Amino acid sequence: MDVDLDLDEDRVREAARADWRAAAGFEELCELGALFVEGRLQFFPGWGACELDRESAAIAPLLAAVNRAGLLTLASQRGSPEAPGADGRPERRRAFVLGFARVPTVERLEELARRGLEVLRGTGQGRVLPLGLRAGEPFLVADPGARPTELAIFAEHLAPAALAELSAAELVWVVDPEWGRDERLWPALAEALGAPERGPAHRGPWTP
Repeated sequence: MDVDLDLDEDRVREAARADWRAAAGFEELCELGALFVEGRLQFFPGWGACELDRESAAIAPLLAAVNRAGLLTLASQRGSPEAPGADGRPERRRAFVLGFARVPTVERLEELARRGLEVLRGTGQGRVLPLGLRAGEPFLVADPGARPTELAIFAEHLAPAALAELSAAELVWVVDPEWGRDERLWPALAEALGAPERGPAHRGPWTP
């Protein structure tokens, strides 16, 4: 019985990989990203699990809307104040989202700097911004030089046309600079991209 279940899971994941290989352009990649965060597609290039982390469940509807609005999200994190981590050492985190977007979308996101958020374009130059601290040491950062690595992750999973469109997009981070705050980034992101802040089953941390 367990063997049959494993085979079924393998078939589902292989079908999801085929969907990525069949994508013809950037809009289709964004739709696949939305389906993944909604739990309706069991594969995302470079992601080791078939679904989001449990802590991201509350923001999944917004992430799906953001993908459909033109930001192919690669990673995100909710803000959390200092607390003991899995190894007992104190951790704290900044809320952020990272993704690929076309220039007009990136320019809309840059307007968020006026609302006190950090917007970093992955140009290969610029400062590295810590996103998570453990015992005072960074364990997660926004690195402007990460674009080649992120593109390489997708290269083996996409058809040439889709990879070319992804390669023409920019890598961008949107970060709340205040450690532990979780209520500012998400509504600002939704407003900037014209994405709905909540769905029928959503009760997110950004709800006033």
